[in-house]
Amino acid sequence: MTRTLSILATLAFLVLSLLALVGLGGRLLQGAAPDVRASAGDPRDACGFGSEHALTGFWLVDQLTNNGSYMARTQCMVTEQGATDWPWVFALLGLNAIVIAGYLKIFIFWRRAYVAEQPEDRNKKLMDLAWIFLWCAVCGYAASILMFFWPAYRLVALCLVPLAFFTWRFASNLDTFRLSLSAKRLQRELEESLRARTEELEAAVEQRTRELEEARHAAEQANDAKSAFFANMSHEIRTPMTAILGFADLLDDPAVTDETRGEFVQRIRVSGQHLLTVINDVLDMSKIESGKMRVDPVSCPAHRVIAEAVALFEQTARELGIRLELDIAGPFPERIRTDPTRLRQIVMNLVSNAVKFTPEGGVTVRARVRAIENRGSLVLEVADTGIGMTHEQSARLFKPFEQVEHANSRRFGGSGLGLAISRTLARLLGGDIALSSEPGAGSTFTVTLDAGSLEGVCMLEDPLRENTQPTPREHPGYLDRGGRVLIVDDGVDNRRLLRFHLERAGAEVHEAADGFEAVDAVTHASRPFDLVLMDLQMPGMDGRTAMRHIKGIDPALPVVACTAHAMDSARDACLRDGFDDVATKPIEPRRFVALCRSWLGTPERPAA
Repeated sequence: MTRTLSILATLAFLVLSLLALVGLGGRLLQGAAPDVRASAGDPRDACGFGSEHALTGFWLVDQLTNNGSYMARTQCMVTEQGATDWPWVFALLGLNAIVIAGYLKIFIFWRRAYVAEQPEDRNKKLMDLAWIFLWCAVCGYAASILMFFWPAYRLVALCLVPLAFFTWRFASNLDTFRLSLSAKRLQRELEESLRARTEELEAAVEQRTRELEEARHAAEQANDAKSAFFANMSHEIRTPMTAILGFADLLDDPAVTDETRGEFVQRIRVSGQHLLTVINDVLDMSKIESGKMRVDPVSCPAHRVIAEAVALFEQTARELGIRLELDIAGPFPERIRTDPTRLRQIVMNLVSNAVKFTPEGGVTVRARVRAIENRGSLVLEVADTGIGMTHEQSARLFKPFEQVEHANSRRFGGSGLGLAISRTLARLLGGDIALSSEPGAGSTFTVTLDAGSLEGVCMLEDPLRENTQPTPREHPGYLDRGGRVLIVDDGVDNRRLLRFHLERAGAEVHEAADGFEAVDAVTHASRPFDLVLMDLQMPGMDGRTAMRHIKGIDPALPVVACTAHAMDSARDACLRDGFDDVATKPIEPRRFVALCRSWLGTPERPAA
């Protein structure tokens, strides 16, 4: 439809121009315009409008001018002498032509821009306004040129029809056009919004970049810390192993006296305990990182636990030439509710750390219990006169795999896990660990633990007067001499060690090097076995497979797994697989014999 109206508008221009020429020609044929003589009697005589109609002989032209009843503008635009004022007529005609040319140029540009857009993107409201713009030119300026010579007012009326159509179509809904009028403001708001959004994105990118940089730096630090940790762990493992192997070789030297040999045995034992501590620290940290660390609070004599843990470092302190003091202030509960194993581990870690980093002076351990409404809180302070730390160093101290300075791991030793483990254990026991330290002035670690209810608990005024010395080594005990035990392990040394303890306890011991031998031994035994101790990882048939075959032969025969996997998950897996119990390597003689006794079902016999 718009194309049709465009054609009509063009035809209208042509028709108006043609009519102007025809009218001008007809007017020239009739002669010059009459002089203007205003008649008071007949107003039609004004401006040359006479009583006779001016006909051109063209039917369409005469119809559009009401059969020549017209008054051309040139008849009114006359000089004082009554002649047409042609200079002004041509000036007005020229100006109208210039305006029309401008209108056409604007409309053509408008139309081309409209058609260039995709149909779904075209602004029909603005195009309607362009048509109004065009038909105003047709009805106004083009008709004005025509009516200088041939005023076809009926033609002008016809041209007003499409103008009215577009005008009212445009005016019928101005809401959509409001957006066009607000385009400048919307553009400004859009630019401001885009600018603000760009700034936000740039800030977010900068923040994210900074976070990634910090994360990368932290990852590098963690990687460096773990690299240093593994290097330090290698040192920590190799050092006691060197002592163990070295002193073990010296035991074979015939020149060594019994007294010296006893010292070598003690050194081997101490180095082995240190090695076991390092391994346990790694396992504990693994439990902490996997969220599987557990505590088992029971009623226990905390003052004894603390005193025994501190006493383990008395020899080390004497050798270093520093003092080690213990002060347990009364009144102190005879028993509190906590996990004695984890309490001992916390005390040992803190005292070991204090002794290690105190080249001169001493270490003081203070313990007391604060009571609030029949509920106790154990407060333990470990103060030293050692090298101390800065605030920045203190902030890193409880992070796993880190020491204050990596150089300290060479100078003082240690895995860098003890304090991190101790803080986790303290929090699991309802407390925490705080640190106060100054460089060169020493450090004080303060541990607070929940002690449970104190209602009805006996209070000791002088806890140190109790026998808090470590329990001396005792014989692991005896088993019924009729107990038959099968040890299944591919390690010769492991079989010899277990055999020694069991035979000393009174058991009859048989051995098997793998699962096949174990199944064969149970199948062809002259008398049934009372207990099977089964290693898990063996060549040929592993321990789990062998256990299932043995259970198929004798379901009532107890089979205990012997494994170096000390994690709770490993123990749970063994029990789920069908083992009756689990013994963890390395074995502690008394616990090992007690475990065997529980499955053999025989009472302990007094030691000889």
